[in-house]
Amino acid sequence: MLTGASGGGLSLGWIAGFDSHRLLGTFTQLTGGLGVLGSATVPIIAAAALLAWRDRLGLALAVGSVPFLIAALTLQYEHAPRDVTRLDGHARNFALLALLVAASVRLRALHPRWRYAAAACTVGLVVWPTVTTPVRTLGLALGHGIQFANAQPGQREFDLSIMRRHTSGRPIPAPINAYIRENTSVDTRIFSPHPAVMTVATGRPNASGYTQFPHYNYVEGPEYLDAIRYLEPAAVRRLDYAYLHATDAWIARLPDRARHWMDDPRLFELLIRDGTDALYRIRPAFLDLKVAPTPASFEALRQNVPASASVYLSPSIEHLGSVRAASVLSHADLFGVVRTFLPHLRPNFRTKPLGHVTPDLVVTSARLAPSAFASDARRPIWWNEEVAVYAPADAIPPIMDPPPKHFSVMLSDVSIVHGRLNFTATFTDRATELWRGQDWLIFAADASPWAFPYEFDVRGHIRAGPRSYMGQLEPVPETRVHEYFYLYELEPQTGALALWNGSGYAGLSEPQPELASGTWVLAVRINQKTWGEAALIPVLRFEVAASGALRYEVYEGSLDTMLVR
Repeated sequence: MLTGASGGGLSLGWIAGFDSHRLLGTFTQLTGGLGVLGSATVPIIAAAALLAWRDRLGLALAVGSVPFLIAALTLQYEHAPRDVTRLDGHARNFALLALLVAASVRLRALHPRWRYAAAACTVGLVVWPTVTTPVRTLGLALGHGIQFANAQPGQREFDLSIMRRHTSGRPIPAPINAYIRENTSVDTRIFSPHPAVMTVATGRPNASGYTQFPHYNYVEGPEYLDAIRYLEPAAVRRLDYAYLHATDAWIARLPDRARHWMDDPRLFELLIRDGTDALYRIRPAFLDLKVAPTPASFEALRQNVPASASVYLSPSIEHLGSVRAASVLSHADLFGVVRTFLPHLRPNFRTKPLGHVTPDLVVTSARLAPSAFASDARRPIWWNEEVAVYAPADAIPPIMDPPPKHFSVMLSDVSIVHGRLNFTATFTDRATELWRGQDWLIFAADASPWAFPYEFDVRGHIRAGPRSYMGQLEPVPETRVHEYFYLYELEPQTGALALWNGSGYAGLSEPQPELASGTWVLAVRINQKTWGEAALIPVLRFEVAASGALRYEVYEGSLDTMLVR
């Protein structure tokens, strides 16, 4: 209860440092010969115990700090790593309480003159580290001259961040702001294209995230995305919105049927308008609308997947897409993993290991080409720019049209020559404007038969594998469709990749140690025009045995993918 952890995922392991805290202390060196010395939990516990060795309350508080400290050092939560920080905070709080009690006992026994001097020293010791940096910064600011940038007239809305404040965007007009404050309760949920600004301006909960939870951070949940893109009645009903703040620019982006709903006073009651902003009351008739959801909406995916369906959540999905998919499909039988992250407040998704189960649906990253699927199962039944949902056994029919085929790769003339794999790669580019370059990756496959990436780092959609090689492709702006042909040679034991240069194969990297035994995947990565990954296309799966034996599987046919910005 104290840590806020829910569900499983509890494990033991020694944590060297949690959230940059140290057991003994810290020293921060600042410019200008200034430094801040911090005392950590262990010295405070020791000092309190020495000062209060005859006081049972002080000793009890000091002893009470120890279990929390041990728990912070050893307990790890798979779904909530920040719980360690909370445990560490409890340990420090108990230690400080023990020190306060012990110091009060000792000060009471001193002569008044020494008591005042000791109290003054204690106050200075406690206050100095917290004021020295602000005072120095204020002095530098005064030295450069006072500015009144934050004292300009007009409304200024701010969004609180962890350690700073910053403007949160377009402000809510004052008449709408005043109407909400004066005519709605503090727990009223208001749908807005600018939810963080709405919350800061009015104090009403930020319900832009997942159903049942208001959010401190602005995280767009699947229902909110359905509401903001299509004004789906089911999504608005799930999020329990009572009012709608609309801007003319947002209404102009809605589909035709949503704009017709907005014009119907039986569905939306106009309360107040100020310029391009308006506030509506959402009438029960809109919430009761029985209409088919837009095929591209999350609601369409939810309604077309029965509770009896088995769904595999691939480890290739990034954190936000993973949580959205799991939230939408939580009524089904979930397998695989959910990649949770800090702002998410529902970490306890019930998933099971895949094992030998063949699921009805496979949810994977939209950037990952479905190469490992059978050629007749490579069309997703539902997709967006984060995830793609496939039905390997056609258990569920397509919900929406297939995505565009921006880029394709096809392997041919695959053969083994002297223990190396030789092949020809044909690349077809149909969207020159969406990419800027190409490289090669080798990554570990997961336990499923679809060879998804199992372990990788995501830095702006960039995956880092054990082997990576510079590619040979760059877009040709003058052509609408362009084809490239290259001959390659792969050394499976080391993962070395070489390119035919007309007279022989030239390595694309320096010699490297052998790959560990296991199953690996060779993939083509297409990079965005800006920094990031537009697509990842697995082309070959191979297994390196401890004995040196080699088995490989070529993903045959045209391996097509869309390029995601």
